[in-house]
Amino acid sequence: MRKGDTAMEWRERLFRCRELLEQLRPWNWKEIQLFLNIASSPTATGKGEALLRAERLLEKEAFCQRTRPPKTRWTQFDAADSIVLGYSIDGNREIRVPLSVLAMHLFVYAPTGGGKTTFLFNLIVQLVMAGVRVIFPDYKDEGRRLLRSVPNAVVIPIEHLPINFLEPVGNLDTFARSLMQALAATLHLDYRYIGPGESLLLRTLETCRSQNAPWPSIRDFAKIARREGKRTRQKALIALAVHLEEFASGLGPPAHIRKGADLSGFDVVVFERRGFPERFRRFLSAHDMIREKGAALKSSSRSVLAAVILADEALFEAKSQRSSSDSPQATVFREALTTLRSFGIAYWMAVQSLAVDDVAKSNTATFLSLGCNDPKEAKEAAGLLGLPLEQADRILKLKRGEFLIRSNCCEQPAMGTFPRFDAGDYLSDSDLADRMAPVWARLKSQCEIAPTPYESRAPVDLKGIFEEENPSASKVAEEPSEYSASASSPFDEWLPLLQHIVDHPECGIGEHLDLSGYSRGRGIRIKNLLLREGLITSATKSSKKGGRPREILSLSERGLKFLKREGGTCGNS
Repeated sequence: MRKGDTAMEWRERLFRCRELLEQLRPWNWKEIQLFLNIASSPTATGKGEALLRAERLLEKEAFCQRTRPPKTRWTQFDAADSIVLGYSIDGNREIRVPLSVLAMHLFVYAPTGGGKTTFLFNLIVQLVMAGVRVIFPDYKDEGRRLLRSVPNAVVIPIEHLPINFLEPVGNLDTFARSLMQALAATLHLDYRYIGPGESLLLRTLETCRSQNAPWPSIRDFAKIARREGKRTRQKALIALAVHLEEFASGLGPPAHIRKGADLSGFDVVVFERRGFPERFRRFLSAHDMIREKGAALKSSSRSVLAAVILADEALFEAKSQRSSSDSPQATVFREALTTLRSFGIAYWMAVQSLAVDDVAKSNTATFLSLGCNDPKEAKEAAGLLGLPLEQADRILKLKRGEFLIRSNCCEQPAMGTFPRFDAGDYLSDSDLADRMAPVWARLKSQCEIAPTPYESRAPVDLKGIFEEENPSASKVAEEPSEYSASASSPFDEWLPLLQHIVDHPECGIGEHLDLSGYSRGRGIRIKNLLLREGLITSATKSSKKGGRPREILSLSERGLKFLKREGGTCGNS
């Protein structure tokens, strides 16, 4: 008893301790009984000692509660609308999670070799049995092993991709807006390009629909964007065309597809993307989400969990943008992650590091840790599991095949094991080709591919897209130019330097840049570009006073023609 405590205060403190300990009864009943016996001591001299011992027991029990693993039973769910993630440590109980909870995304964390792929393969087989489609972007060529376990599965490498990325799914306005945002974010385009690009894409798609013409391929739209950029002198469309052509070059034959094949009949679709540039892979992942959302909107019936996009290496899409939390890449991923669940589409991600976007962590209803090698990340994983930091050592000590799970369907985290999935040996490229050749041929037969060369036939009437009323303007816009694509582009920043070179041929490069209003860095960049295009020539002239030689610029014949065509004056040159 503390000094100054009255009998009533002591009794109130005693009952508060008793109430708290009563709540801990499931943890250690023997110590609570000992407390009750001591606290009920009738001796006046024992009251203070009894309370002191009771408070010590309370502190000890609170510490035990923080450090002792929870012994709660995992809630049992109906097998018809749930799947098994694993089994309890003693092997007597299944750890099931309802499909409605799994529709709110799944996060799996494990180091390299921790069993992420094995764990996910177990879930894929159960999803197929439950009638849920699986979209598997594969960066390690491991998805081809599913062909032995899932009969109705298809593995599609990049070169056999039967998809037109510009073929709309669902509402045209929504598709055009989402696609241009994904392009601008993943291809590092300036966000000023979204407006002109979205408007041009929407006009193109609407014209294709009204004329009952095939949808434009990536190559077609790049050509349309370049022509419209030249006609209207919009740098945004010229830059968009350059990036689309670069993307089409990396994509290969699929860049010529105007009508894609239907992949909805397969239970599991594996898109092999190993070796593809990272920024293009991010666009492909964003397109997967756009396509599945559009298909869900188009469907008349919507289930709790219709499809799962499974990213075995989610760091490519969900990695934290440390330079800017509001970067375009992070924004596209966040918008997709927060809206997918409304359409019955789940995003399941497996990562080797927790250096991922915070939205990916906070928007997942189920989190699993299959182990950890980093004590710092173990503490973060403990927080995501809802465990005290004192239990971070448990995550470090997890054996292969064990996991800790926290889900919205159960109040307490649990520990369990997952079975080994024997998918057999890896399939070589030749084995995969032998097995998939008939499927690839069937999918290719469903596609409509632009003729080669693709310039020989426009997908739609370009006049309807460009809204041209003057036929001569259309003719000029479509005539091939003797200049290269970049030289004929309307870059107004070239003209001041070209005009100053004509007006002051005796000046050196420094005087040209200063009098034209360029900074040194920008001016040197423009000069080098004009030299590469063959519009100017450079010569070194010795100083009459013995000083440093000067660089003298002059226009070539090609440069003079270009300057005249752009409205410049060439004097007596």
